[in-house]
Amino acid sequence: MVGVDARDHRGVRGGGRSRDHPPPDHRLHRSARLRPRNLPHGGRPPRGPMTRLLDAPERFGPLPQIGGGFIDTIERSRLVGRGGAGFPVATKWRAVAERSGGRAVIVVNGAEGEPRSQKDRLVMTWRPHLVLDGAFIAARVLHARRVILYIGERHEKARSAMLRALGERTEPEGALVTVAAAPARYVAGAESAAIHFLNDGVATPTSAPPLPFEQGVDRAPTLVQNVETLAQIGLLARLGQAPATTLITLAGAVIRT
Repeated sequence: MVGVDARDHRGVRGGGRSRDHPPPDHRLHRSARLRPRNLPHGGRPPRGPMTRLLDAPERFGPLPQIGGGFIDTIERSRLVGRGGAGFPVATKWRAVAERSGGRAVIVVNGAEGEPRSQKDRLVMTWRPHLVLDGAFIAARVLHARRVILYIGERHEKARSAMLRALGERTEPEGALVTVAAAPARYVAGAESAAIHFLNDGVATPTSAPPLPFEQGVDRAPTLVQNVETLAQIGLLARLGQAPATTLITLAGAVIRT
């Protein structure tokens, strides 16, 4: 099983033998053709250089200064969530920002309980600082009081990498961070299931209002954001654009080229 950083303008197949945490080399950077309707930017490559998420350095320098208009920057980038629903990130952030009042909670969603999927644990293992960049930026922009790393209980390498990276950070947001082990079940990474677990210890989805941006963890406005999305936010803040890519997992008899 191999994680792939797929770009919208090339069509190369990649894959190989199953492994839990493949190294971040050229084998992870094979490209797969995606349909335009599934891509950010409406299927059009953004202006400027194209950057794959996994091509980013393991760590940049200090976080850049983030102004009050950063949500507008996200909106202009047309960044959508990488957790599966493809919801516009700016819309989600703005809803929390309008209600935060310094009480917001950021949930860094690395549960990844879907069978066969390994793309989230890959980015946590090999680019943990990018994930923390996005989480800390979210905390600043949304005036959060808590940041929760919600990581699958079986993702030991990913958890270790995230904690090691956290220990290397000096930003004040590091003091806001706590860690929670997500149960190893398919629905544990669903937004409402994550909040249900963090509040009551039960990782099952809920359907009734209030919604997370209204009342989530500890009844505070809550942003639940996938780790790949937060890594994209980190690059957007540093480079001025988010990569027009998405991580996917290839499994089975896949031809390596």
